Amino acid sequence: MAGFPFQTPQAAGIRPGWRGLLDRARELLVRAKDEHSSPPEVGFSVAVGVFSACTPLLGFHMWIALALATVLRLNRLWAFLGSRISIVPVYVWISFCEIELGHRLRTDAWVRMSARDALSHGKELSLDWAIGTGLLGCALAAICGLAAYVCARGWSKSRVATVPLELAPRVTTRKLDAPLARSSESPRSEPRGSRP
Repeated sequence: MAGFPFQTPQAAGIRPGWRGLLDRARELLVRAKDEHSSPPEVGFSVAVGVFSACTPLLGFHMWIALALATVLRLNRLWAFLGSRISIVPVYVWISFCEIELGHRLRTDAWVRMSARDALSHGKELSLDWAIGTGLLGCALAAICGLAAYVCARGWSKSRVATVPLELAPRVTTRKLDAPLARSSESPRSEPRGSRP
């Protein structure tokens, strides 16, 4: 294999069985990244993931995000990444704010508890948590989804701007080329007063 720019799996130190697994993983990642990947779809996917991360169902956020993205035909990878907002320190504060907001709207009073107590008192205040999830979850989903849309739009514009001219698809079609060809073949028309 003289002149081949890549190493063989054995030369790279990868066993042949692992090579197929790595190739399959790379293929799945490219497919997941490219499915439904227009800027609006990326924004909605992240919003769905963030909303699912705000639900009281701790431990199921990833599965909720993947299920919703599948049903709504959105990008599952971006929905999964959006659901990762629910890491424990952040999730404690999200749940605390949801419970407080829901309780305030329902009873016109704040709950006397700290952020550390939010998860332990969550079952007792599940109605307040559900109300707060609808409000705070939608707000966070809208903010994160809009940010993802703006980033994806900027990224797609920069990708288009950096495509080399020889790799860019040809825009003209035969219908557009035909009038140009005919006009270049026809002789120039003579001025009106010059005909005998």
